[in-house]
Amino acid sequence: MKLVEIQANQFNELAQAEPNKSFHQTSNWGNFYSRLGYAPYYLGYIDEAGVYAALGLFLVKNGSIFDKRDAICPFGFLINYYDTKLVQDFTNDIKKFLSKKGASNLIINPNVNYITSRGNNDLLINKLLNIGYTKTKNNVIFTNKIEEIVKVKNIEDICLKAYVVDEDTSKLFKANINYKYLFETMGSLVKFIVCELDSDKSLQNLNASIEEAKSFIEMNNEDYKYFTKIENKKKAIETKQQYIDLINKAVSENGNNPLLAVTCLVQFNDKITQLFIDDKKDYEVFKTLEILNQKTLQTISELGYESFDGYIKNETSSKTDLIGEFTYRIK
Repeated sequence: MKLVEIQANQFNELAQAEPNKSFHQTSNWGNFYSRLGYAPYYLGYIDEAGVYAALGLFLVKNGSIFDKRDAICPFGFLINYYDTKLVQDFTNDIKKFLSKKGASNLIINPNVNYITSRGNNDLLINKLLNIGYTKTKNNVIFTNKIEEIVKVKNIEDICLKAYVVDEDTSKLFKANINYKYLFETMGSLVKFIVCELDSDKSLQNLNASIEEAKSFIEMNNEDYKYFTKIENKKKAIETKQQYIDLINKAVSENGNNPLLAVTCLVQFNDKITQLFIDDKKDYEVFKTLEILNQKTLQTISELGYESFDGYIKNETSSKTDLIGEFTYRIK
């Protein structure tokens, strides 16, 4: 067997035919990580007949060759993990290659389900340990069924809207530079859904409600029969003023109509994965996550999916264990 570097487009074609294929093992993902300061290497293990027995995208953090740096093979090699000799030989040659690139450790998290009914995963893990890998983490993916899309209403006086980012990406890119990198490198694979605050309308509504409550209190302050209602009005004024303060904070940090929550979906083959949910914790009081989740589920359903994978456990989640994350010492 011979270890060879492969052009990115050829790697995509070869990887597409692998049983354990994933968007983590594509040039799109490699290009994304290159924006984060990693050098992507597309490697294959080829026999004398020109047949590839193994593939892998490897990411090495840029820096001096003398720095202690990890190399990452996201979601592990595209290989038959049950062929111990193949995994051993591939690892040895990868070690030599990555050593020249200054990597100190290799981290893999194989896209192999832990299936207890077959009784072979413990054996597979032991084989990796015997080769020299150390298991460092457990890995879990959650599959969530879309059974019902619950309608969520905005809280009183707060105006939020959720939508899929299509053409107007400027606000998304301003919120986080990594969103820009994902959008540009993942292409049509990625979709962003955002929850946005209509600050002007919300402030207008809140101020009007406060003035109305103050007027009621002033008119009925000496009438005992309105005591309870007046106390509720006072509490409402206090709450609405806190909302105003939060909105002013959001505007000062991110401009008018800021994004308060973002979720990212990745479409790859017959699956859709929720890559992350990013929300500003200070503003969850506005129901940002509920509104965002409603739009996310609606979008997934409109794309024709009845379920989606993710890394966060929900009420309807079914858990899939992978065999774990492993580290191999290079030097």
